[in-house]
Amino acid sequence: MGTTGIYKDRMTDAIKTAYDFMCEHQRPIVNRTFFDYIDTLEELGKTLQKTPKIYAQDGKGYDAIVYAHYFFGDTDVFVTERDGDELFAYTILNGDYEMSELGYQSLSEIKNIAFFQLDFFWEEKTLREALKEVSDYFENI
Repeated sequence: MGTTGIYKDRMTDAIKTAYDFMCEHQRPIVNRTFFDYIDTLEELGKTLQKTPKIYAQDGKGYDAIVYAHYFFGDTDVFVTERDGDELFAYTILNGDYEMSELGYQSLSEIKNIAFFQLDFFWEEKTLREALKEVSDYFENI
């Protein structure tokens, strides 16, 4: 996790979950200003702890709940399920809405992609709602 000293006393299970999802390059920034982020991490961690196991939302389609959001530029990854390092997510690469799709992702690979960001202020919502926020392309889903 990379947190030591005075931070260990403040590391709730929810904050540990947020760190588990956090991109590697975000950690040093958060560690330096841990107490500025503590409330945000606690709320985000509580949301991330709700992420169901793979197949738990099977058949829900666009009504599946998104529990985490990663982004960089025109790329978005909306996480709906997790089992260990395996995620099930809807991915839009480089703004290519037409070729965007649901599929399996590796959490460790996502966390190590340069410049990718975990959205610290994500609030759970349906995939339909999330996609409509991204682009009018998804207006009719």
